[in-house]
Amino acid sequence: RGQEEAMSHMEVLIEASVVIRTLNEVKKREALVRGELESSRAANERAVERLRAELADTEQRADDLEDTLKEERGRTNITHQRLENTLSKSQNHYARMVGQIYHTEYENGGGRLKK
Repeated sequence: RGQEEAMSHMEVLIEASVVIRTLNEVKKREALVRGELESSRAANERAVERLRAELADTEQRADDLEDTLKEERGRTNITHQRLENTLSKSQNHYARMVGQIYHTEYENGGGRLKK
């Protein structure tokens, strides 16, 4: 009977040894996973910061482009107004010239218009 108890104790010790070894392996794997998780979290945080900086830069460029667009619209409106003024002056000059031509032809033609 003593031999059976010794064998039983030995089996329990072997089983305990296997459980302890397995527990240590699990703890090592847990530490690795935690390390990977922390590394991944840090990388994600860096990526988020980069994206925030890129977003701020993009927003600034959009604001700059909007300002440039407003300036260009202002210049275009001024240019358009100048062109309209020039056209109006040209039309007035043309009308005066046509009037002078008809007037001169009337004077030279003795009262009748020439074409």
